[in-house]
Amino acid sequence: MKKKLLINAANLHFGGAVQVATSFIQELIEIIIDTPKDYEINVVVSSEVDLNLRKLDLKLSSLNSYVVHDIYGLKAAFIMNKNLFQKFDVSFSVFGPNYFNMKSKYSICGFAQPWIIYPNNSVYGNLSIIDKIKTKLKFWVQWYFYKKNNVLIVELPHVKTSLIDKKGFNPNSVAVVENCFSSIYDKSELWDEIKWPIDNTNFTLGFIGRAYPHKNLIVLNEVNKILLKKYNLNLNFIFTLEESEFNELGFNHQRNFYTCGTITTSQCPNFYKKIDGLIFPSLLECFSATPVEAMKMKVPVFASERPFIRDCCDAHAIYFDPLSPDSIAELIYKNHNKDLDLTKMAGKAYEHVNHLPTAKDRAKKYLNLIETKLDIS
Repeated sequence: MKKKLLINAANLHFGGAVQVATSFIQELIEIIIDTPKDYEINVVVSSEVDLNLRKLDLKLSSLNSYVVHDIYGLKAAFIMNKNLFQKFDVSFSVFGPNYFNMKSKYSICGFAQPWIIYPNNSVYGNLSIIDKIKTKLKFWVQWYFYKKNNVLIVELPHVKTSLIDKKGFNPNSVAVVENCFSSIYDKSELWDEIKWPIDNTNFTLGFIGRAYPHKNLIVLNEVNKILLKKYNLNLNFIFTLEESEFNELGFNHQRNFYTCGTITTSQCPNFYKKIDGLIFPSLLECFSATPVEAMKMKVPVFASERPFIRDCCDAHAIYFDPLSPDSIAELIYKNHNKDLDLTKMAGKAYEHVNHLPTAKDRAKKYLNLIETKLDIS
């Protein structure tokens, strides 16, 4: 009897996690078409992942089963269809946590939760006492469920080190599979157009992602004020935020702030093509593909001076102190009109990023780990 593998992306609805899942399943299908496997591959995805996959015109029929099923947080323990997730030899959740028992013989789960491995982070200083308590409780619960997996997959060595040193996780139960840009960035025929709300020629800084507290987007309100008052510089800032997020951050009160709403993976390349620079003031990440994608699209990166950025960007970004609006504004002002310098930096960044692991490399590493566990399950 063939062994059974489950790929689970039913819990992924936003941001980079959806992009990673989409990219992996895309590469997985291409791999198994070229080299059929002797085990069953069953995939369960969220509506958001399915939307992105459908735009790529993939042969989903090459999978043994493909099901669209949405699960959300702790609600999954009570209302989800558990039959979809049980009786497998190995389950691989692209990112966790899973708030239920999948009952596979061997469970592998992607880990990308910096709040857990860096509990004394600077983001907590921006939260009220009540929000701080709620947040700490949330991540305590998440860690409880993460620990139920046999193996956690992380995206950079510093995350593995922190899981071992700070959380006491077994070194043999943590695997590193580097993140990367999706192969769609090398396939311009798959790029979808994007509705663009800006109609002037001002220098434009863009951000792709959600308004999570650790993304530190709220600092851009003060940055914009400094640019206008101190430097007499009127730039455009554009985001991929839902209108409610945009308004909650107060961006609707800034005349030069725009949002094009949430976008699909296939629209991301054209977003990068339309901006003059990426603005990335994040305070906390395990890894973010956004700066890597920007470098791939030859877009200059203005980013936080933090190890998780330098790990992937090296010397190919303009770094600022994300806790200092003055630092951010000053570096934007000093660099925004240096077309030649920015072009040279973007070119070197492009060369750098093309030496990083590819999406196919990542998919093969996932599969190698999975197949090792299938043999012992």
